[in-house]
Parts: sequence; structure tokens; C-alpha cells
Amino acid sequence: MATKAKSKEASLKLVKPPVEEVAEENVPSDEWSGLEPSDKKMGLVTLVLDKGVKKTAVGTIYGLDFEIEQPDYKVNVFFDYYNRRLKVNDYQAKEYGPMLERLAYLAQENSFDKIFVKAKPEDFQNWLSHGYFMEGVLKYFYQGDDAYILSRFSFRSDLMRAIPINMSMIASGRPVATAAV
Repeated sequence: MATKAKSKEASLKLVKPPVEEVAEENVPSDEWSGLEPSDKKMGLVTLVLDKGVKKTAVGTIYGLDFEIEQPDYKVNVFFDYYNRRLKVNDYQAKEYGPMLERLAYLAQENSFDKIFVKAKPEDFQNWLSHGYFMEGVLKYFYQGDDAYILSRFSFRSDLMRAIPINMSMIASGRPVATAAV
């Protein structure tokens, strides 16, 4: 019996499949691999979060999620460093003035070009009255209610691109025509 087991072992050979060697620089390191370098200053990034409050990060920075809670408002913003935008993810406000002033301050101090918000149907006009421009409408975004895409730009040239929209057309639900700029 022992001779049969030895002859069986001798006839089995371990065969390794050929392995293609990959250069180390071609191996993806994470989900961001494959992104081309940009002209953005990356590596050491300082973001202003409030007057006298700065946060410095080391490495490739795409953004920072930040929540601000004050007596008159609560707002969750995303500092989109890569695209130079301040994105309002969620908000609640009793008074819009202080919240919108804070957003404008943060955008200016961080040299961001744009503040972007998906405003709620019941209060989007508060944003419009503070210098925001309508970019579009997301039908049924908020549990069946529309979201109004509003932006405020930091440069005067961008302000000139905004197209006035007839608010009665929006209220009626009819499509709003826009001209190419």
C-alpha cells in the first residue's frame, strides 16, 4: 500500500499558472486612482470654517463635510475644495439672513466660486431674495415635492450669465425655457 501512495504522489505535480507582472505604478491604490492630476493646489489645504477657525489637512483633499448649528439656523455644508464650491446639503432656518451671510463668508474666505443649494419649495424665495439664482428644478426630489437648484456666484461675470425666470411659470409647473449663453 505504501508503494501505491508514493507512486500516486510522484505522479501529481503542482502546476502554477503563469502570472503577469504588473508595474507597481499601474496598480490602483484606491477608488480615486485613475484620476488625472489637476491644476488645483493639493497637498496642504487650509479651509476656513469660521472667523478664527481654520482646519489644515495634508494630502489630496476633495472636500470636507461640516455642520454649523446656531440658535436661528442649522446647516450642513460640504466644502468642495476640488470644484471650488460650497454645497449646502441640508438646512433648517428660522432666520435666513444670518445663515446666508455665514455661507457667503465661508465661500469668500475659502476662495470658492459658487454656493450651491437644493432649496425646499416652502422657502426657495428666501434664497432668491438674498441674491441666489435659479438654475433648475428637480421634480419630486423632497418626498414628492420639488427641489429648486439655486446658486450664488462670487464673480460678477458669473452673475451676468444668470437668466431671469418668470416665477409664475414655475408655480404653474410648466417647463421654463432658457436661452443658451
